[in-house]
Amino acid sequence: MSDQSPCFLYKETRVNLDWDDSCGNIFNIFLPIHHSGPTRRTSSHTNILKKPEPDKPDTLFQYRHLATAASVYYRPIERYPRCILWRVLEEAQVLSLTSVDFIKPHDTRGEFSSAFRFYFPDTIRPGCVGFADAPGKDELVVYVMTTGNIIYTLNLSADFFLRSAVTRKTSKDSDYCRTFLPSSFTLHSPHYLIAINHETLLVSLQDGVLLKLEKSDALPEDPEMSVSRYVEKTFSEGTYMAFFKNRMPYFRPGTVKHGRENVSFSAVISSAVYFPRRHEHSMGEGHQVDPLLFTVSVDHTLKTWSLDKGVLLHAIDLLNETTPPSKMKTLLSPASSQLLAVVDTSFRDDHMFYLVSFSSATTGKFKFWAAQQGIDGEYQGLVDLYPDEEFMADPPTLNSVWMISEFRITPISGDNNGLLNLWVLWKSNTTFRVQNLQFHILKVGEYWNSWATATADSLHGLPGIPPSKVTSEDITDYWMDWIFCPGRFSDSILLTALDIHRLFYWATTGSPVDDPADSLQSRVAKAIPGAVELHKTEDGSPDYERYNHELNTQWVRYARLCTELDKQRCEALSLVADPHTGFVWTVNADGITALRECTESEMMQHNHLTFALNKDILSRRSPRKLGAGLANTELSDAMLLVQAATNLRNSLTGKLYENCLWRLQREVLEDGVFAFEDRMLSLYQNCLEGEISDDDWDKFEETTGAMNDPQTAFYSILSSLFQAGGRAGAAKLTAFGGKVLVAGSREVIHINHDILFGLVFVLLMLVFEGGHPKIDSPDSLYLQLLNYMREYEVLNWMARTPLSIPDSRLSADDELAKGLAGLKVTGSDQAVVLQKKKGSVLQLMLSENSGPPPHGPGRSGSVAISVCIRQYLASLELSYHGNGFADVGAALLSVNAAGIAMEFQKYLPATSWGFYVKARIQLKDRSRDTAAATFKRAAYGLALANPAHFSTIRSLLSEIDLETSIGKGLPQYYLHVACLFEEAKAPEYLVEFCQLALTALGDGNDSAIRTEILLKLFQSTLSLSLFDEAYLALTRYTNKPLQRTALRELVGAMVEQSEGARLCQYPFVGLQDDVDEALVFKCSTIMDVSAGPQFHKILYAWRTQRGDYRGAASILHERLRRLQTANIGSADPSSRSVSDGFLVLLNALSCVGEEQAWILSTKRAEGDDTTGIGNTKRAKLTDSMTHPTTSSPQRRQVVTLEDIRKEYQNEVERIGLLLNGGFFV
Repeated sequence: MSDQSPCFLYKETRVNLDWDDSCGNIFNIFLPIHHSGPTRRTSSHTNILKKPEPDKPDTLFQYRHLATAASVYYRPIERYPRCILWRVLEEAQVLSLTSVDFIKPHDTRGEFSSAFRFYFPDTIRPGCVGFADAPGKDELVVYVMTTGNIIYTLNLSADFFLRSAVTRKTSKDSDYCRTFLPSSFTLHSPHYLIAINHETLLVSLQDGVLLKLEKSDALPEDPEMSVSRYVEKTFSEGTYMAFFKNRMPYFRPGTVKHGRENVSFSAVISSAVYFPRRHEHSMGEGHQVDPLLFTVSVDHTLKTWSLDKGVLLHAIDLLNETTPPSKMKTLLSPASSQLLAVVDTSFRDDHMFYLVSFSSATTGKFKFWAAQQGIDGEYQGLVDLYPDEEFMADPPTLNSVWMISEFRITPISGDNNGLLNLWVLWKSNTTFRVQNLQFHILKVGEYWNSWATATADSLHGLPGIPPSKVTSEDITDYWMDWIFCPGRFSDSILLTALDIHRLFYWATTGSPVDDPADSLQSRVAKAIPGAVELHKTEDGSPDYERYNHELNTQWVRYARLCTELDKQRCEALSLVADPHTGFVWTVNADGITALRECTESEMMQHNHLTFALNKDILSRRSPRKLGAGLANTELSDAMLLVQAATNLRNSLTGKLYENCLWRLQREVLEDGVFAFEDRMLSLYQNCLEGEISDDDWDKFEETTGAMNDPQTAFYSILSSLFQAGGRAGAAKLTAFGGKVLVAGSREVIHINHDILFGLVFVLLMLVFEGGHPKIDSPDSLYLQLLNYMREYEVLNWMARTPLSIPDSRLSADDELAKGLAGLKVTGSDQAVVLQKKKGSVLQLMLSENSGPPPHGPGRSGSVAISVCIRQYLASLELSYHGNGFADVGAALLSVNAAGIAMEFQKYLPATSWGFYVKARIQLKDRSRDTAAATFKRAAYGLALANPAHFSTIRSLLSEIDLETSIGKGLPQYYLHVACLFEEAKAPEYLVEFCQLALTALGDGNDSAIRTEILLKLFQSTLSLSLFDEAYLALTRYTNKPLQRTALRELVGAMVEQSEGARLCQYPFVGLQDDVDEALVFKCSTIMDVSAGPQFHKILYAWRTQRGDYRGAASILHERLRRLQTANIGSADPSSRSVSDGFLVLLNALSCVGEEQAWILSTKRAEGDDTTGIGNTKRAKLTDSMTHPTTSSPQRRQVVTLEDIRKEYQNEVERIGLLLNGGFFV
């Protein structure tokens, strides 16, 4: 491809793997040393000592987090977990296994989100990790060979992944781990391990011999033994020369140095296995084809073996080249690599399958072979499909040294006329690039120059320039937003970069001590500014300009540290393809990258400069599912328009770009009151007029002048950006799959946002500078651009706003962890802690059922991811005045993210649901005045709304609220709002909305809702001491029992707050007897009449006001007796409470006729002494409470006015004796 510019059709979507660390679901399992006897040791072995960790932060980061080898093993489709990511860590002593399934079965209750780290006694040999699956049971078999030549076999069942096998105290090593030391290793050193199936593996020896290890029924394994038993067989080349080469040193081929070892030229470094397809017509005797093994040796030889018989069938040069005698033989690197791929399909009757080989001795040369078959279906050898042609892959760029590391071949699903995908992984130091070729294996030459390239995402690019003229807080906020953008850097990078920054830039002042309670974000925000000192100018004032400059320098240093560490993480270690779904990934040193097909908008953005050179490829390979399916002239005009928009945006630098962005955001978010033509002119004058240079204008005019129909180009791009609704997916996403979709969505949002930004200003330039006659209705187009820009402003905010998300999808192992909290597996005292997962607002809105169908749609899995991204963004319904805005606000409130919700409320539309969600946000933020006003703005719309049209809003409303409050009229809505204020403990607003509900209810007969409103209104007014309103609500009760209960509450509250006079002024029409009864009841509950609320006095006033003097005198007499009881032992002669009480009582009885001047009084039965002194001396406190339920015997007596006068006289004499010293005090 050196003769043409790259064509970008794929996008790299990187995903960090710190999602499993955040939940603490990491299990460290120490494997045993090889031994031959039975074992009783459990899976937590403490006899293996871990190597000491490095001291330097950067070295420690590499040791802990960067893998030296990694890949993904794909299990059969019916297994779960199916996609197993394995990584070799900590200087090849640890093998880490975790699940990277994109989707999960619908009947799966949880998901496997744990990482299992197996610690080996010796380091793991390079290229000596293999996987297989047991066909009869759900069991993953892992083969690992260490430098001690021990082969470990791990049989990991579903029970193991559920942790029960790990945590059971009775578990033994032999339950899942067995070891084996082949006797052949006594004379031969192993080099490379090949897993065939759950009972068979091959070992390539350094002297070129192939060793087959196979389990046999003749050697059964003892369940109590942790040692495997294999039958050892050696592959034979079947010639006398091979016999001599293996036994006589001077017949052996040469060797090449590999580390500390010498590897023979004939040593196998790559392999591929072909298992024949089972057909009914080939099942007869003599027609069955044996499995075939293809190997590549260091000496550039491709060999075909019978896997079952272990004999050589065919040998040829890897590229079918003949080396002249005068030329040195081509040698390959002795490190194990992937140089072969079997294509299990056939396009001709005499072809059994196809084989693609690659030679790493050259820059990138491929050879395509066909396996010939006879009439009876027998294998007859390999045939070079293109003996006279060379297929050399050109490197991505010419300014770096690139080498092909791996390649994969995947089929293209659907009606594709037999096309295949060839994926090639190029590496240059830690940088990698993936290229793709779609080809037919029988017509490779016709497709060979149609390569497509994958481009990196924009999230991991270098940081931009901070805004000009800012304060130190603005600089810190800018860098914090960039560094902590969701998905950009893992926690391990941020912590390591912080340690390195402290090590080098705090050398003189010393690093501050971290508060353990601080979050990582708080620690970084404190540490970086802490490295800057505020100097003073010559006149002694603070030099803020210098401080801001040095602060920005420190942030740049920290950001670069993070970026450099991230470059180490992104080194590609392998290229993998899912044989079932078609997903293609690169496995990085610390992460994984999905390769997805570009959406049409991304394709236009990345190829607009080279479109003329790659027009045919772009028109042919842009699927309609990822856009509008533009082609020919439409695609050409759209490309030119995107080019003009990109060039114009790039010309807006510094302050000019900031001004344009700020003014466009205002234009998008504010509802304008002027005509669109005036708004366009205002935006143009404030942003572009006089700001575009002549060179930029000439370039703009040249680009737009080449378009055939600019207006159609605008609408073509808009139709490509947006997809009409539809389901967001069909399968259940895992947590990992959700992260992939969110990361891809974030990139699509970024690209589309930039395109829309440029299109708005291109339209202004065409209208006001160029006067372009081909734009018929610029105001209509401008309105549509603003609506779309509004949607992507919200999406852009959602993608870059971090959020801690509670994981509602409890995994199976996390559920078990709750019961196993505190149970140790690693030997530490740390218990399992379930935490929230880090994400973004965009991730919060992702539904679990957003995955692609199990059989990838379109042509491949790379298309399926992009299709799901477009469907997910469309399902958010963030179009103009769409329901999605309210849904986002509701979702934020449902996870108690009130602060982020307050920031989001500016995006909410001026609709009923928008006002309602905004009011809920304001209420959560305790802005109650504003919330009340906003609730009122939403009233009429929600009173008539159809709640069935709003699904996500259910997170804010219960099913009962949806059925009874929304769309049922104003009274129900206001009552619902009143309940919200009641929950927020805001009774003053509860009163307001209850009154609104009553007003809206009118005089209808809906007694149930009226009663509920009146109950809430009465209680809230009572709590606010609004007694007039409480009285009015009470009088409107229709339920008599409730009214009597409320009346007691009103009486008690008013008397306790010294509002007895107002109570007596209320007319209480029809309720006067109930008020009297309520006051009597309150009087009976008073413990101390001298200190408690004056219920007796209020009842006296109530009865007196209504002419019931005898009743008033009766309650006064009761109070007087209780005062006498309360004054037992009192020797204060100045106390006039009792004597004054007698005077009032005498006055009350004097108001009636002499024959009526008597009352009934209740008296204790123990004594007949009616004097105050006698009574008080014998009375007890508990007997002083006159109550019908008292246990003391009671009898009633008539007390006349004369009796009261006598008692008063006795009281006066008693006081006189006290004053004259008649009693000893």
